[in-house]
Amino acid sequence: MQKLSKFSLSIFTAACSLSLLATSATFNAQAAEQTPANPSYQVVTKDKTIEQGQELDLLSLIEANQLKNMPGILAPEKPSFPAVMTVYGTNIPALGDPSKVEKLPGNDWDNPPAGKWYELWENDFIRWTPGSGWFDANKHFRDTERPYGSGGRDNLACWKATSANQLMWWIEQNRPYIDKYFETYPEVSKELMPGHSLTDPYNEQDYQAILDYFSEHFIDKSGYPTGGNHWFITGKKNSELNAPFKDEAFGKSFQGFFSKVFNQEDLEKNGKLTNYKKFPVSNAKKQFSDYVVNALANHRAVGFELYYSGGYRHAVTLWGAEVNAQGLVDYIYYTDSDTSNKPYETLSLMQRLKVIEAEDANSIYISSNYKMERPRYYSPQIISVNSLDLGRKTWADWYEKLQPKVTFKVLDDDNFNKDIPGTYKVRFIDNFGQEVPSTATVTVLPKEKPAPPTVEATTEPTAEPTAEPTTEPTTEPTTEPTTEPTTEPTTEPTTEPTTEPTTEPTTEPTTEPTTEPKTKPAGDSPIESQISPDHGFLLPPKAKVCEDASLSPMRIQKHHNTTRVPTKNPGPIKHNNVFNDPNQRTSNQPLSNTGTNAWELACISLLMAPIGVCLFRSSAKSRRDEY
Repeated sequence: MQKLSKFSLSIFTAACSLSLLATSATFNAQAAEQTPANPSYQVVTKDKTIEQGQELDLLSLIEANQLKNMPGILAPEKPSFPAVMTVYGTNIPALGDPSKVEKLPGNDWDNPPAGKWYELWENDFIRWTPGSGWFDANKHFRDTERPYGSGGRDNLACWKATSANQLMWWIEQNRPYIDKYFETYPEVSKELMPGHSLTDPYNEQDYQAILDYFSEHFIDKSGYPTGGNHWFITGKKNSELNAPFKDEAFGKSFQGFFSKVFNQEDLEKNGKLTNYKKFPVSNAKKQFSDYVVNALANHRAVGFELYYSGGYRHAVTLWGAEVNAQGLVDYIYYTDSDTSNKPYETLSLMQRLKVIEAEDANSIYISSNYKMERPRYYSPQIISVNSLDLGRKTWADWYEKLQPKVTFKVLDDDNFNKDIPGTYKVRFIDNFGQEVPSTATVTVLPKEKPAPPTVEATTEPTAEPTAEPTTEPTTEPTTEPTTEPTTEPTTEPTTEPTTEPTTEPTTEPTTEPTTEPKTKPAGDSPIESQISPDHGFLLPPKAKVCEDASLSPMRIQKHHNTTRVPTKNPGPIKHNNVFNDPNQRTSNQPLSNTGTNAWELACISLLMAPIGVCLFRSSAKSRRDEY
């Protein structure tokens, strides 16, 4: 029984262990599914200097560029003239002085040197080499079975050849995006013909893959390269592709090789891939030159259309242009699908041609004769141009949507404090748990103390002569105009006639209303007030003895009233203030006019009454004692 129990316990333990392992494996698998792949991105951190107290978001110091190892959006070039301009991504050697170009004998035409300019029959050519970046798809001119496909005539396949050249350039320049595209959408076929893919490298033997794909599905009718480019990329047939399908069912089912990126919405947002322009009948060379220079500066592939005197129209591809100091195109580098198209010819050649303007400037032509100044009747005329854009903005938007979103958090802020000056090193970590190798530096500068306000040197304003009120000379005959008025004359008048004229009629107008009264010393006042040192009460004033015995008390009062200097009306005197602060009452405020004299006497009488009663009782007691 004991052995059975131990066996059961062993079985239970093993089962629990297996269950934990299974749970752990499931959890790890779920975690692996939920955690996106660590994206390849380029991190950019920047340093920042702020003032003390300035707000700063530390995450603004870092950003991720997820387009690493992918072609970027190209900024337009700003060429200076004269210049030799070539299609973006091509590697075309400079021609130099045409008179010094190597001349080949006529019997070496089928095996010229590659990668260098040479002269043959007074024409300048250059042969394609791997890595040159330009292409030359040629017709076959035969009705038998083609190398790839069911065959058919291609006499009118010049637009297909020009479109094939531009598309091969487009695929090569966008190759990183295109490889990612087919990796993302494996259900999309990139096969052109059995055994041949649109991403196969170009060579002079099998260079017709895209041209043959067009010939496989379109009847041999005329068309425009722009129509072929748009259909090949998006799967949509527009008005510029008027050649009918050999198989309408195929035409309806074809979705384009890159329609998952270049759909109608993205094309409306970022602009059309293709562009086509016909020339008006005036100033043709200037308009042609402007179009070519603009297209090459904006990294577009260029083609143009020729018109021959017999009514034959032909599409060719432009790979470069020699532009003079006035910005006009004098020579072009082009490839032609009719130059090497015999069964035994396997050459890809580019040729230099001269652009000739008609005498009336209404048309332009090309010629291999550099000495020709005016076009001949057989000279082909340039009647339109077209171009194909790389579509880098649309590619970049699509690729960015595929990438897992990268966000950052602050791993260590070095105790950053915007209020404490110093230097702080900030480290970050992304949302995949990977620490960012680079750091950002934040410098907090101490806040500068505000400078004390500058006081401008000012001159103390001097009083105007009229600032101090002066007595009008006509008002006070006995006083100088600048003499300050006083309450009473320094010499006591001895007779009435000299005192009477200084009464109110002549005194009132002498002082301006704004003149502040000046307080005379107490000794000069006719009536002096005294403060009780014990109680702080106002004691009865002492009447100044008038030196003129002939003046009665009424005369004295009148004398004081008539000799005081009138002042600005101070308003009614508050008796409470007078009791508390006798200095508020000036010597030239007569007591008899304010009623203060009676009030003071009443208060003193009330205070003295108890003392009188006590003295009276004490006196009465003394009298009783005596008796």
